[in-house]
Amino acid sequence: MRNPFKKLDRGFFLIAFIVLLFLVGAVVLYILFHSDSVSDLVNRNESFSVLTVVHDGDTEEIVFSNIMFYSPVTQRAGFLDIPKNAGELLPSLKRIDRIDAVYKPGNPGKYKEAVEHLINDEIEFTVDMEIDDLGRLVDLLGGIEVFVLNPKDIPGDDGMIYSIPLGSYRIDGFKTPFYLKDCMSGELQNEVMVFTNDLYAEMGLQSEFITKKSVFRKIFSFMETNWDK
Repeated sequence: MRNPFKKLDRGFFLIAFIVLLFLVGAVVLYILFHSDSVSDLVNRNESFSVLTVVHDGDTEEIVFSNIMFYSPVTQRAGFLDIPKNAGELLPSLKRIDRIDAVYKPGNPGKYKEAVEHLINDEIEFTVDMEIDDLGRLVDLLGGIEVFVLNPKDIPGDDGMIYSIPLGSYRIDGFKTPFYLKDCMSGELQNEVMVFTNDLYAEMGLQSEFITKKSVFRKIFSFMETNWDK
């Protein structure tokens, strides 16, 4: 006896195959022609800003935060330090308080809104990191050049004492948290902004290395960000 559904089954699988081909083609075209949000802004010569927030993983308090303003026209960036104890009217809390009162590690949305209200301008992108993860990023890049004004000795877990010497110095990931915390406690915010600038610059210089799939996946895991991958 002939199966009355045999012809129907063939037609169904043919249609399913055509739909699958269409979906695969649509995905391929999207990948080929879709540009990320940063590239769109750069191609239109529109400036954009990035709020970088670095927090202590143990206390969950902000170590430092600053805004990078980048102009595709001049290809230059400027930085603005955001004091974590700056007072501001916080709509979400319905009171005047320190802007870091609304900060939550890994979810800087409300903090971003408070900073935007403080500077009266929109911020396009955010990067939020634990300071130890920032140190790991510095190690991946082979260190960052800094100028040390406050030399410091650091006790290591192995019982050794490690020094951050006075003067120009290429700092590694282990010493990065100590250096940055010391700068902030010593009111050397400009040094921290120079560090952030040099960090972005170093990533630019090593773009071929950091865009390798395995390296990029590691770097992206260090941060919470709304930047397009």
